[in-house]
Amino acid sequence: MKGKRWIVWLFLTIFLLMIPSTALAAGQTGRLEGRRWVVRGEVTAVTPPTLTVQTDSGPVVVMTDGNTRFRIPGVSDPSLEDIQVGDHVICAGRRGEDGFHAVVVVVVDPEARAARVGGQVVSVDGSDISISTPAGESILIRTDADTRFRIPGVEDPGPDDVEVGSLIGAAGKWEEDGVFRASIVVVPRAAERRGRVTGEVVGIEGTTLVLQTKGGRQARLITDEGTAFHVPGVEGAALADVNVGDRVTAEVMLKEGVLYATQVVVWPEQPARLGGEVAAIDGATIVLETPHGTVQVLTDGSTIFRVPGVEDPSLVDVQVGDRVGCGGEWKDEGTFHASVVVVRRGRPAPGRSGTVRGRVLSVGGDRLTVGTSRGPVTVIADEGTTIRVPGVEHPTLSDIHPGDVVGARGRWNEDGSLQAEGVAVLGGGERPPHGSGGPKVRPKS
Repeated sequence: MKGKRWIVWLFLTIFLLMIPSTALAAGQTGRLEGRRWVVRGEVTAVTPPTLTVQTDSGPVVVMTDGNTRFRIPGVSDPSLEDIQVGDHVICAGRRGEDGFHAVVVVVVDPEARAARVGGQVVSVDGSDISISTPAGESILIRTDADTRFRIPGVEDPGPDDVEVGSLIGAAGKWEEDGVFRASIVVVPRAAERRGRVTGEVVGIEGTTLVLQTKGGRQARLITDEGTAFHVPGVEGAALADVNVGDRVTAEVMLKEGVLYATQVVVWPEQPARLGGEVAAIDGATIVLETPHGTVQVLTDGSTIFRVPGVEDPSLVDVQVGDRVGCGGEWKDEGTFHASVVVVRRGRPAPGRSGTVRGRVLSVGGDRLTVGTSRGPVTVIADEGTTIRVPGVEHPTLSDIHPGDVVGARGRWNEDGSLQAEGVAVLGGGERPPHGSGGPKVRPKS
């Protein structure tokens, strides 16, 4: 009997060794390599805060957060915005009940990164598609049998299914003759014709804003009398109040291949988020009760209000007891100037483990106070905490200064503080000197 059982085990062992490791991982999120789960493959979609990676075992949705590190050769301070469809990536992280969480995402073979173009279809001639971009450029997109097409509602689509006048996007490579060779062509759904663009203003040409996005691409936004402008500290703002160098977020509508801005919001000098429950409203000030203390939220004529079910909301539509989220800038540990106030429902569920991201308000001893969307959060470090500071070889908590933007991960304590397993100063650029991280006044044009 023992001899037969030994033969069965030997047969199973040989059978398992013959199966590729990727096949063993099929149906799972990633594969275990060493002490971490790893996902390898080509990026087929980027939908912040996730990206979809096509692996040998099928597509995997990779989740990222403020603590995820990105490494892209030739790109300084990379982020998810720099990841493109067609990139080949290696994602290392952990597998949880809700999916794969990436600790680090590395783009490999940067020379093979796909370029991207998009615009309105002008003509379709066999396998060639001519488009006009939002910047007014004419591009010839060449497809072949290897080109993949994605058109909503069309099974097994091809170039014959692309209609003149429709909006398309394509990923591929430029050829020496100036023709764009497409590896994938996508016709977006109608709902995707409205969106949001964030970037730095690099030019103002008449009524057109030229933005440089973090991924290095330019977007030209047409503004008109219907465009709403919101500039911190400026009531009744207009295009004249927007300056080159400002960082803005614009709500846009893509119409006939042209981007029209319906709303342009200029970021404060040191953007931050805050959330809590309205305890009182005193004039233009909202007294916000957060899990970590009371904060005075200042509003003015430049503050945007968003209230569910209210068409043109203002401060009078905010009520005591409302749960709200605010975007704006910290003035000090107890005062926050709001650029936007959003009434929302539901409380965040208390977590066993958690993350914190925000701007450091103060540092002292073994802890630091971080201004987050939940209010000021105390982050506690000990000898087991890993600390990362760009340009510092063996950093400690004393190398982190007020004004730094940090991310921290760890476990929540009963008093609402975070016992940190890791704390990292985010961004790889030049850091301000100690003591210079306080609020700044936005220069007027």
